[in-house]
Amino acid sequence: MAIEWVSTYCLIQDGEDKNGNHCFEIIDLTGRTEGKYAYGIEKAISIAERLADNNPLINSLSDSCIPCARRKGHTLHNHVYVIEMERRALTEKPGAFRKFPPESDDSMCYYVGSTSHKCECRWRQHKLHFLGYGAFPCNCFPTFTETKIRCFRGHGGITKGSPMAGEYGFRLRPDLFSDWNPINSKGDLKNKERELAKEINETIGAGVIQN
Repeated sequence: MAIEWVSTYCLIQDGEDKNGNHCFEIIDLTGRTEGKYAYGIEKAISIAERLADNNPLINSLSDSCIPCARRKGHTLHNHVYVIEMERRALTEKPGAFRKFPPESDDSMCYYVGSTSHKCECRWRQHKLHFLGYGAFPCNCFPTFTETKIRCFRGHGGITKGSPMAGEYGFRLRPDLFSDWNPINSKGDLKNKERELAKEINETIGAGVIQN
């Protein structure tokens, strides 16, 4: 289980070295840095902070939803979000882009979704589900605390993490969705999600996955 988040894209978890000794593993969810290890939590945090500072892919999550950023706590809003995906998804899973196909083989590709969580929390859910975690700390709602474990399965045991976003996604793109947030009516979420996916597809020719 992850024990500490240093940024949206970097977490620290308990682990073992090749000799079976306890250590802390620093994981870069963008996949741009190989796994690193440390034997003290302070050292692990220092390494993780350097990874976050030196990774140009890391965006400021305050850009995802300004009202939520100002609260600095629980979210009271619904959101749409965009995850940039690796281009290999276009060739490896072309069927996923039937609704909003790319303009060319060189086009970018994105995953568009909606959530009642903060956008960074939903991002973590996709990535950690793909990495095999069953739950993670979430404090998006007043009924949760910072150490509350949020499971990946909702009503009826439905898995909440998208395999496509988990495998191919590598960063949030608030520059493409922050102006759409917050969305006060939950009933508008799916319509806004479709509208955003269509806009990205039509204006920049990107392949878009929207369920």
